[in-house]
Amino acid sequence: MVPGVSQVGGTELLVLLVIILLLFGAKRFSSMPRELGHLLGGAKRTVEDAKADLIPEEIDEAHRTVEGLKSEAVSSEEQDKRRRA
Repeated sequence: MVPGVSQVGGTELLVLLVIILLLFGAKRFSSMPRELGHLLGGAKRTVEDAKADLIPEEIDEAHRTVEGLKSEAVSSEEQDKRRRA
């Protein structure tokens, strides 16, 4: 449990639902879960799209960095061999 945060019980949840029902009315209240689902679905798709765009770029950058390090290591090793010979 998080310090300073109280848990919501069944009674509190029921009171909250009654207040929402009174504020928005039965017709609007019945469509709210659907609208919330569409909103959350859209947010999830947006996050997935952003991840798909960002992650491949980061992977490509990591591959380029590794290849650069490999080539530096190989050229350094070749220079050491020439110095020893």
